[in-house]
Amino acid sequence: MKKMIKKFAVALFAAVLTLTAAGGSLTAEAAAKAPKKITLKVTTKKIDIKGKAAITVKSVKPSNASKAVKYKSSNKKVATVSSKGIVTGKKAGKATITVTSRKNKKVKKTVKITVKNMKPTSLNLNPSSLSLTVGDKAETKAAVKPAGVYCPIAYSSSNPSVASVDKSGKVTAKAPGTAVVTAKAKEKNSKGKYLSKTCKVTVSKKQPVYGEEFKGGLVISAAELKAKIDRKEALILVDARNIKVTADTAQGAITMSWQDISDSALSNRGKGRQNQRAKL
Repeated sequence: MKKMIKKFAVALFAAVLTLTAAGGSLTAEAAAKAPKKITLKVTTKKIDIKGKAAITVKSVKPSNASKAVKYKSSNKKVATVSSKGIVTGKKAGKATITVTSRKNKKVKKTVKITVKNMKPTSLNLNPSSLSLTVGDKAETKAAVKPAGVYCPIAYSSSNPSVASVDKSGKVTAKAPGTAVVTAKAKEKNSKGKYLSKTCKVTVSKKQPVYGEEFKGGLVISAAELKAKIDRKEALILVDARNIKVTADTAQGAITMSWQDISDSALSNRGKGRQNQRAKL
């Protein structure tokens, strides 16, 4: 009898754990109401062969109802549709995309799609110019019209050693100088030409982080300083001997009092040099 009770208790405990683990999804599923109406958003109803359009649920009634839907094409040879509502043109013709609520099969909407041969009419590239420092990355984005046209874009740089660009339009600044990034359409327009746009990229030298050169201490010897200058290292030189001493200040240095850059947490700040810890 005791063994039976023990087995029952273990089984009950396992069932509770299972329900607890699934509780989140069950609760979310139960909370979603069945919609009485759905409104769709369509990027375009005319697409090119290989062109794309997106169909999404714009709103539902009531507003807290489920937006989960499924898509179906009436003619997959003309246009297919993915589970996320992306329509792709296959051949010239017409197809109807039916969007049905997963919570209420009686609620549905249709979108008529026309597939035909299309040509690009314009190409824009944003931004048209970029100012970067070495190591920076930036996105450029090409947009082709009309909506739904199939027109891949090829990106290139006039000076990859200064600024390179990948196939998605991401620019990487590599060295000081200028470069021109070009976005060129891979499909010809109605006049038989390939559209293109450019973005001028200006890359400047990366500025040193303040205090970066002084990880081991603020004060360096004259010999160390000369060696750094000879190597043409990027330096921010601070002459903190005395704010009033300017006649023999090092060329290009910032002048200030050493008290101004001493550790403000010290009780004897500004009273003497002993135990002062300067920081940048």
